[in-house]
Amino acid sequence: MIRIQPYMLNLQCVHYHAVYTKRYIQSLSFNYNMRTFILTVASCTLLLLQAPLLIAQQAGIRFEKATTVAALIQKAKTLKKPIFIDAYATWCGPCKSMDAEVYPQKLTGDYFNKNFINAKFDVDAGEGAKLAEKYKISSIPAYLVISPDGKLLHRGMGYKAAEELVAFGKQSLDNTGNYAYWENTYTSGKYKPSFLLAYAHIMLNEFTDLEKAKPAFDKYIAQPDIAYNDSTLFVLNQLLSTDIANESYKNLYAAHAKDFTAGVKEKRQLYMAYAGYFLVTHTKEIFGDQSDLNKLENDVKAVLPEATTPIMSMIRYSLASDKENPDMPKMLELADKVAGLLYDTDEEKAAFYNDLSWKTFELNEEKPDEGMVKAALKLSLLSIALRQEFANTDTAAQLYGLLKDKANAIKYGKQALELAEKEGMAAEDTQKTRDLVNQLAAN
Repeated sequence: MIRIQPYMLNLQCVHYHAVYTKRYIQSLSFNYNMRTFILTVASCTLLLLQAPLLIAQQAGIRFEKATTVAALIQKAKTLKKPIFIDAYATWCGPCKSMDAEVYPQKLTGDYFNKNFINAKFDVDAGEGAKLAEKYKISSIPAYLVISPDGKLLHRGMGYKAAEELVAFGKQSLDNTGNYAYWENTYTSGKYKPSFLLAYAHIMLNEFTDLEKAKPAFDKYIAQPDIAYNDSTLFVLNQLLSTDIANESYKNLYAAHAKDFTAGVKEKRQLYMAYAGYFLVTHTKEIFGDQSDLNKLENDVKAVLPEATTPIMSMIRYSLASDKENPDMPKMLELADKVAGLLYDTDEEKAAFYNDLSWKTFELNEEKPDEGMVKAALKLSLLSIALRQEFANTDTAAQLYGLLKDKANAIKYGKQALELAEKEGMAAEDTQKTRDLVNQLAAN
């Protein structure tokens, strides 16, 4: 495609306009020349309208054409520049948004064209599939920054606005804060105990790397003095949500049992750690043994007497195996109080409400209890009001389906599928939603 600067384009069109106007006046064939004149002016007008788009495309990030990682590394050595890689998929909604909204911008183009060799790889094919396997890419779009000698400097994921992407690029070149810094420091063994918590946190929060975070966190909680702070809780909860069989809660309790009866200041954090340990190490079979549950209730009462009822209700609900359990409806009634006690942000509360709603759906899927389903639906809609995403929107659709509310089930089902596309979810993860919408639409 020929790219023409705006002023040059303008002068050419003026020239054509003058020439064909003169021909029109001088010509004996009015119709022929008039058609030529109109077509030429229209073409110039179209070029003028396209000029800003052409310039914008030129201003964005320039990605290498049909290349390999080996060729990129060779070029990186020659130019002494690191490589920025966008790992994408053709079906990924956020990947398409990056292509349409972020990469063409002058801000991103100026920074990345100056500081990096840029390339794109489809994770479902060829070199891209190899990259995805090598770097264990589990979410896309994913970004890799590789040094000229082939080492991973930094990584990231998800949709990023132009300013965020530039900040990511700058961080990747910061030898005191990029992925390579954290990895090299951890591998060296030369760090303070607090580094282990920070390392585990950043591996989960920025890089979603459970395999690296867990052993570091287990080393941290083996220390005699640990902090019960937001970072500790974040890592604990992430480990529990991603790997229910992990031993981190158990290790925490084993190493710091005295803290659970010492009346420390961080009461909420203390309870969270204790309750987490309990939930991991007690199965629904053990739930029948009231001695364990009663002991926990006494311990919670000693630390948080004003919150014992909602806390114990939450624990019993989490351990419940069927909807006939008396703590199930009680938990739904106390959900607001529990959320206010345990969670600070709308995001946390939204996830909590959705967890309760989805569990209620699963327990009622075969033989619905209308009252319980309606109570769960209220929590699901509250979750959506706080932070709408595929998970809670799908929950609402499924609950409306149980209540035979066809219109709302289809409405929320379609919304959920749209959100799934934006979130880059795989087709198999949304099959249940598509089945619901298609089945109801066909009837």
